[in-house]
Amino acid sequence: MSALPDLWADILKMPPGKVMFAHLLLPHFTYVYQEDCSTHGSLQAMKNGNLTLDAKSSRDIVLEGKVQIDGYDNTRESREESYRLYFQQLECLYMRLGELFQRMQSAGIFDSSIIIVHGDHGSRISRHEPYVQNLLVMSKEDYSDAYSTLFAVKLPGKAGGYDLSIRALEDLLAEAIKMPGDSGPAPESMESGQFVYLESDAKGDLVRVPYPISP
Repeated sequence: MSALPDLWADILKMPPGKVMFAHLLLPHFTYVYQEDCSTHGSLQAMKNGNLTLDAKSSRDIVLEGKVQIDGYDNTRESREESYRLYFQQLECLYMRLGELFQRMQSAGIFDSSIIIVHGDHGSRISRHEPYVQNLLVMSKEDYSDAYSTLFAVKLPGKAGGYDLSIRALEDLLAEAIKMPGDSGPAPESMESGQFVYLESDAKGDLVRVPYPISP
């Protein structure tokens, strides 16, 4: 969160024709921000090192008396609670991005800018980890939690909209950066068909499986 003011300043003084990339760890575990970007009461305790680890896993913490699970292996109840906190942090991020876009509008650079907001992975708040041994038990929600991510683009002169279809990210990026006046087709993905990679028992090897998974 502390990187955002520097990002604003750098964008506002960036000359036309330049590209900037920023990787922000939001929304991301640990979920410390509420919808209005205020922090949970225990954040100061976390900064002071007074953090309680859940005995079940070193990835889990106890914040304000509630366990937050970092990643997979949730119960149905813990998944719902993690998503509640995840969406609070997401609302905070959207508010901060809105402030950035308003600054760009005030500076007169928003309309001419290409803006791509791209998540690097899904929420990873699921019941089962994307391993080969879980192939028969993973649900549609598990795959969505593990793999689906946001890809939002603002292009000059193009109206907004939504597309909930399953698309390869490399194809979406190729379409997004296809410049106006370029009559050639956008680059196509090297792979055919939709698929995901599951991690093998060896924890390192990847196994390609078709997606959506056949019932």
